[in-house]
Amino acid sequence: MKYLGDAEALTLLNAENGEQAIECMKQHKVDVLFLDLTMPVMDGFEVLQTLPVNPYPTKIIILSADVQKQAMERCIQNGATFFLPKPFNQAILVKALERVGITLAFPQASYSETASTQNVSLQTENLQTEVHQTDSPETNSYVHQNSHPNALSAAASSSTSAIASTQPDRNHVGQDDFLTVFKEVANVALGRGAAIISDHFGEFIKMPMPNVAMLSTGELAMAILDIKQQAQSKAIAQRFVGGGIHGEALVCLHGQDIKAFGYRLGFGQKDEFKSEVVMDIANLMVSSFLVSLSEQMNIPFSVRQPVVMEDYMVWGEGKRDQRELFTVEYCYQSENLDVECNVLFMMDHNSTEVIKRVMETLH
Repeated sequence: MKYLGDAEALTLLNAENGEQAIECMKQHKVDVLFLDLTMPVMDGFEVLQTLPVNPYPTKIIILSADVQKQAMERCIQNGATFFLPKPFNQAILVKALERVGITLAFPQASYSETASTQNVSLQTENLQTEVHQTDSPETNSYVHQNSHPNALSAAASSSTSAIASTQPDRNHVGQDDFLTVFKEVANVALGRGAAIISDHFGEFIKMPMPNVAMLSTGELAMAILDIKQQAQSKAIAQRFVGGGIHGEALVCLHGQDIKAFGYRLGFGQKDEFKSEVVMDIANLMVSSFLVSLSEQMNIPFSVRQPVVMEDYMVWGEGKRDQRELFTVEYCYQSENLDVECNVLFMMDHNSTEVIKRVMETLH
């Protein structure tokens, strides 16, 4: 939580996953829990369903890239006080804390108003406001606004705030660990892409954390071979370019409801011998991710027409460059249909150097 590291009278507790967050809540009186939704071991939705684990009136602020309307509604229904979409700045975060009755003090010149008053107002209006009161006294006592504005809790015996977070600690990112920074950028792009698809589809889309890694050409060839050999699957390739970044996306669709999924998204099949629906789905998966990536990196991307994998030479065949490739892998899954969309983005060595430079400016 780099935005709160300099705050006075504040204890920060960090958990790497939902399971650790639950244990942290059991052992400490936490005033505010900053909760991500997409986590390993136990995700944010599971954490919300498990809480409360003690009688202390913890406020829950969701900090998530999953900006699907259904995701926000589920969080509010399960006890969250606010939903704060990523990315955000320090002013927005501090304003959200003030809305739950916590005012932080920073050393002089440590806290800069990174957004204008107008921007702060507009952004905080987009926060989901206080949870509607329910008939459950237990729920009400858990999510209500603090009735003691000058104290963090009526039962608190100290003036020090305790804040737990499941957010990654950016203060300890190594010099060469640009993958960690890009993973958060990719997570935001993944969440916005899911929101676009969910709006078209009309239902919630499951999305795990993206996997960001360097792959050798041999590992990539094995991954592509595995895609081509899977039963009941369709593989699509689509190239993209922008700002010195050259890459290709492979989209593999699994399941018996691929066509039904496509029709729900508004795609139709004109020629039964062509994979029009599959290519339209793949194009949506790739373009929705790249749109958000473009906004965050300030790099415009353009894409070529998608091509069915069976008719396409494997990416990288015949190339002499055996250096590792920068890859991003993620998966979208429908809750109610038998369909899963696996997406693998691949970028060459020169593209990796461009990405490194951009990530240095974002860290």
